[in-house]
Amino acid sequence: MIQILGIRGYIIPMFGNKRSQPYGKLLIADGRRKVILPIHDDTDGSQFIIHEWKRYYVHNVGSLYNPQYEFIIEEGDLNDGNKAVSPKQTRRR
Repeated sequence: MIQILGIRGYIIPMFGNKRSQPYGKLLIADGRRKVILPIHDDTDGSQFIIHEWKRYYVHNVGSLYNPQYEFIIEEGDLNDGNKAVSPKQTRRR
């Protein structure tokens, strides 16, 4: 089971940037360890992360300024690990 624990370094692209969608890094837990992985853009406009040679698609269910990423679950892929996480829940104290 893989889960999104937090969002790190979320950036909204502005002038002169080659990206058209917001991007950053996600803190992921797979049951054994926690890893920070960058969000990549696909050619069709979707976003994904790569973890242990597998591609997991994610999407923002929140707003532009308050992102909440979830996995896009395809049949038989993940086991209930797709909770949305916002940056406000992941700030260090």
